[in-house]
Amino acid sequence: MHSKDIIPSSVKRIESYCFSSCTSLISIIIPSSVIYLGKGVFQSCSKLEHIEIQYLITEIPDKIFHNCVKLKNVSIPSSVKTIGISAFNSCINLQNIEIPSVEIIREA
Repeated sequence: MHSKDIIPSSVKRIESYCFSSCTSLISIIIPSSVIYLGKGVFQSCSKLEHIEIQYLITEIPDKIFHNCVKLKNVSIPSSVKTIGISAFNSCINLQNIEIPSVEIIREA
């Protein structure tokens, strides 16, 4: 994946650590067809700056963006009710995160 990538609408699940340590991923859109994100999906994606998660996801799993040091912007849909442990740990450049209706943010 390069630059701004869009996951195909045929994808329903993105399993744990699927894109972990992907160094070419900069910006990604996860479509509303995706109903499940696994733990650490984008962990250590060193160039990832922006992610947009469209409606239907209900949970941001543990360590999903752990160590994404260039991550600046995250858009979380109102369908998300829970953010997992260390979801944004070591995201030292995170500038903007939209969290419209989260009910639970888990701690380590």
